[in-house]
Amino acid sequence: MRNGRVVVLMLTACASWMLAQGNIDELHGDRKYRKQGLHNGNLVETLFWNFGEVAWWGKEPSGVWPRGSQHSYMDGIYPIVAAEVNLTNGDTIHIVEGGYREHYESGSTGIEFGWQPLPGFTDPNQDYIAMSDDPNTWPEYWPDQSAAWHNVWDGYFGQRTNADQESYFVVDDYHDHGRDFNGLFNCDEDDSSRGGLGVRMAVRGFQWSNVLAEDIIFWHYDITNVSTTHYNKAVFGMYIDSGVGGQNDSNDDNAYYSLDYDLAYTWDGNGLGDDNWETGYCGYAFLESPGNPYDGIDNDGDGSAGTGSTFSSSDFQPRIISGDLVVIDYNNLDSDNNWGRKVVNFETAGEGTFYRFVDDTLYITEGTGEHYFIRNQTVSETPFNGIDDDLDGIIDENESVHAGLKYRDWIGETGFDNFLIDEDRSDGLDNDSDWDSDLDDVGEDGVAGTGDYGEGDGQPTAGEPNFDKTDKDESDQIGLTAFDSFHIGQGVEFQYDKTVWERISNYHFDTGSQNGNIAFLFGSGPFIMPPGHSERFSLALVFGKTLDDLKRNKEVVQDIYNANYNFATPPAKPTLTAVPGDGKVTLYWDDAAENSYDSFANPETGGYDFEGYRIYRASDEAFNDDYIITNGYGEATFYNPLAHFDLVDSVRDFFDIDVDGVKYYLGSDNGLKHSYVDTDVQNGKIYYYAVVSYDQGWAAKYILPSECTKTIFKDTYGTVKTDKNTAVVVPNAPAAGYVAPQTADGIVKLQGWGSGDVLLDFLDPALVTDSEYLIRFDDTTHPDTITY
Repeated sequence: MRNGRVVVLMLTACASWMLAQGNIDELHGDRKYRKQGLHNGNLVETLFWNFGEVAWWGKEPSGVWPRGSQHSYMDGIYPIVAAEVNLTNGDTIHIVEGGYREHYESGSTGIEFGWQPLPGFTDPNQDYIAMSDDPNTWPEYWPDQSAAWHNVWDGYFGQRTNADQESYFVVDDYHDHGRDFNGLFNCDEDDSSRGGLGVRMAVRGFQWSNVLAEDIIFWHYDITNVSTTHYNKAVFGMYIDSGVGGQNDSNDDNAYYSLDYDLAYTWDGNGLGDDNWETGYCGYAFLESPGNPYDGIDNDGDGSAGTGSTFSSSDFQPRIISGDLVVIDYNNLDSDNNWGRKVVNFETAGEGTFYRFVDDTLYITEGTGEHYFIRNQTVSETPFNGIDDDLDGIIDENESVHAGLKYRDWIGETGFDNFLIDEDRSDGLDNDSDWDSDLDDVGEDGVAGTGDYGEGDGQPTAGEPNFDKTDKDESDQIGLTAFDSFHIGQGVEFQYDKTVWERISNYHFDTGSQNGNIAFLFGSGPFIMPPGHSERFSLALVFGKTLDDLKRNKEVVQDIYNANYNFATPPAKPTLTAVPGDGKVTLYWDDAAENSYDSFANPETGGYDFEGYRIYRASDEAFNDDYIITNGYGEATFYNPLAHFDLVDSVRDFFDIDVDGVKYYLGSDNGLKHSYVDTDVQNGKIYYYAVVSYDQGWAAKYILPSECTKTIFKDTYGTVKTDKNTAVVVPNAPAAGYVAPQTADGIVKLQGWGSGDVLLDFLDPALVTDSEYLIRFDDTTHPDTITY
């Protein structure tokens, strides 16, 4: 019987393993999987939830900057996906997937209709969202990956992290049964239980601790149409509820959208927060937008040097249907992953699989319906309807948006070798020719040296850098198309889909709103979203003490985005142990950081640019005591260390490049150590410590030295959570009768030729047992020769 139980447990474990790995299409979102996370990988600190919301009025920290200050700048952020839907009775409606916590739709049970988290993307035995710097939050297997990803980070760019701190979760709208369509619409012919639009969204947060990027957090959204419905008009967007000044100071905010900087930003009316703290600026930079690889237009303008015709004013005028026409197969993709086109003529009328001529009328099939055109009819393009209304092969051309851009000309037979028109991140092409076989041929796991599929084969493979999914430039992005600001109570409620749709789908840009409780919407679209297709959008939250500081930080945002979310990363974190003593604290750490590889390092270092360690001590968990080295504007820029140790390698003194008038100190070539005793402490007082590793930087590329993060989180109940390189210590006198460890006969040399003295000190007395210890020093030329 006992053996039988073992067999049952083993079978159960095996079944769980089979269920967990690579089965994402079998999983559906559910409210019961909701969890909370915390991003605090740099000076930006915020709670977020795995149903999509970032920050929450009444819960702290919500959009706090700088970390640990309790200075809140936002009340909530939420992603939106919307689409136009044609019912079988001919009516047209709009469905918006959102579900912001206020004024949302819910059923009789009170459960929200909107985004809900999928299971399997975090360890079910703990309460937090998966974070790259905390393996305890990871699942054993990732549902969207094979078993080869066991116990590794499920990164967007492979089995690695791009940023110093990343988060990851997945949501869908499976349980959005907000309306009964009476059989007039079901998004998925293969699953009648699926509600909503049938979309799935993978969400990632990115933070870098480098001083240039320490005021920024990125949010990246990868959205897939997992339904069987073709959407001609889809829109992605973001809802942002501003809250500059804290939970009780939201009624005097201002907002403005700068077209010059592609940046919406908010600030406080009187410059003071709810406890009279001096407020700064919070910016929202809409970065990556959905692409449109079907319309025949170079939407993002990156193909201007290639072939193709260029839009002029005459291309947007009404035309008479005669002569050569272009018909589009809206139901099938061709070998280029685009809708097939064919040049036809009324005079040589024929019939194809997706079109037919009947007398003087041309019928073109789309879905289960048809569009018809009459010979000599005057037609013009109707923008944003997803249809080629004037039979030139181009979809939704619009003079205000597309004038001067290149397009494919099916009648003029040009533009077909310009791979930056209608580029797509799933077309199997290196559209912009930036994949480098010497650097990028690392295989589908994105990591060199693993020997996985595609590595070293001399051709780009999905998952490798600078190719398809991992190359943002291989998307024909349409850009931001709407910005709408309003006062809370005068704007949108997510229970009214039509109102939200109208505000994000129409091309317009409000300049901003003043002096009130402000919210705003970003919109990008409409664009075409066929079944199985994926598109992305991303947003950066960026902070600054002044408007000029905010704009300088926005330039860093753009640099990171332009580099495909790549930026300098610090060495690995050392593992710190802190030992309290009588009037002292002893710190010791490992050497794991010293062989860290950085793809953004100076090539002269071979990518191994570790330089040293810095020790920080503070009386608060955010280390604000140490954040005192200011730049030329008087703004805090660097932390002041208690001690530092660096390699003896002539990389010393101040880094060559300054940050607004202040330089980073690289060290004095004083040599590495792996322990430190702090005697400037008081018994009974709480001290917060961090040992951070840092690198050399790369002056020629304006990449400053990077330090690993130092995070300690204290929740509202006072519970403290430390990272591997941080500690909280209270020094105290030993208990009465305590006897420190000591040696009975001193240190006895057993063999060897060494003549130096060996001294013994106990860093962590609690680990010393009543045992005999054998210590051996090996010489590389005479191994095993000195033993104590």
